[in-house]
Amino acid sequence: MKLYVDTYIKNILHESWCENFILHLCNIISQILSASTPNVLKEIVTENFKLLIDSGITKPCANITLDDKVPIVQSIALDKVILKTLGELEQFKDGLQSLGVGREITKHGEILQDFFCEKKRTQS
Repeated sequence: MKLYVDTYIKNILHESWCENFILHLCNIISQILSASTPNVLKEIVTENFKLLIDSGITKPCANITLDDKVPIVQSIALDKVILKTLGELEQFKDGLQSLGVGREITKHGEILQDFFCEKKRTQS
């Protein structure tokens, strides 16, 4: 069972589309945060209009100011990182429940934490 779950998680995390998508999001977020003038920010927003609309940004591009940088990034992060991933996590949880291990994981979470959570690496 552990091998199956490990393989499943590794396959999800190491898909090239997933890595490319994350790198693309990081690049856009970096561009937004480093925009030094309203015109540069408006250009970035215009180029990535669909992403912003999908993330709930409804402010017209022409009205975007430098003060909007952080709210824009927060909306992208909330939508793409938290809300999109939440459905996948729920599906994973349902799969574990159907295999009969979900309840045990809930009961003994502290014991199984190392199995499901990556430890922070210390740099030496």
